Amino acid sequence: MSEKYAELEEVILQCILFETGFDDMILPEYSSHDIDGWDSIAHIRIIFRINSKLNLNMDIKESYGHTCVSELVDAYYQLMRT
Repeated sequence: MSEKYAELEEVILQCILFETGFDDMILPEYSSHDIDGWDSIAHIRIIFRINSKLNLNMDIKESYGHTCVSELVDAYYQLMRT
């Protein structure tokens, strides 16, 4: 795992924690169903926060296709590289 990927993962995890209020460790294989507070409204806020922090623009519709945290991180990593 590259340093840039690890930094990206940390930003995304912090955004998820902030928007959901989840108070436990988040594992890469966790889905929204595993994280208390991650409902449809929180999902929109999470994606908006990540987009703002990273100065990127992932389409909200695209974000719904990712089933776990690691897939979301991978998608943002690819977006950063384009």
